[in-house]
Amino acid sequence: MRTLCVAALLVVSCVSFSDGQRASSSVSSPGPDAQPARVKVYAVGPGVTAPEFVSLNMAPISAGKCNKKWDGKVTLSFLVDTMGRPRNIMFLRPLGTDLDKLALQIVAADHFKPGTHDGAPVVVAQSEEVGMQI
Repeated sequence: MRTLCVAALLVVSCVSFSDGQRASSSVSSPGPDAQPARVKVYAVGPGVTAPEFVSLNMAPISAGKCNKKWDGKVTLSFLVDTMGRPRNIMFLRPLGTDLDKLALQIVAADHFKPGTHDGAPVVVAQSEEVGMQI
């Protein structure tokens, strides 16, 4: 029973999308010698569809015994790339507890059908509220 009371963990994800038009930003691509790639980032709006949540592919999380009852909602902001993976995950409303770390792991494990602009996959800015009860 070295998992974080997975049997008792109820994770509810509610996705909220930002209003607005297209936004532009630069996103760095990994690599020590690579120049940062400039990527156009879109917001959901006319001609831009939101990414769709596909699945949660989360590996077991090891931890000690669950002696406390915790709950809360953490809001994160991130980009969904053209392959449907969350990138550049940042806190919008952290709790300041260990649930923040768990919320980061949950969102990083999420997978999406990419958002589109006129039918082509594009990078879309998104936010997600992760509600947890342990």
